[in-house]
Amino acid sequence: MRLPSGRLVRGRPLSRPEPGGPPPAFGVYLLGRPPPEIAWEWRWLRWPDLRRPSDLDQARSTLAEAWRRAATERVELACTGGRGRRRRDNEGSWPVGHPADEPAVPVTS
Repeated sequence: MRLPSGRLVRGRPLSRPEPGGPPPAFGVYLLGRPPPEIAWEWRWLRWPDLRRPSDLDQARSTLAEAWRRAATERVELACTGGRGRRRRDNEGSWPVGHPADEPAVPVTS
């Protein structure tokens, strides 16, 4: 998917087979428990379905790292699949209208 900054990241559910094409250099896995074995460098964000990340500071820094690395590397963001991590804007989980040259990361309300 193309981010507002123009950077590309691969989003996918871990519940489905890995898509074809070159593997990412870096992955971020938004899951309630540690991800299965991953062959590339990765970070785990403890982020249970339909809830906020367990550690907002870690979420900010990890997603910012993924955003920075997406400028020059293949980056993957993945969750279990089937349920969302996004919440409605009026619940204060994701900023609206953030500058395109800055990463969109979760914020507290």
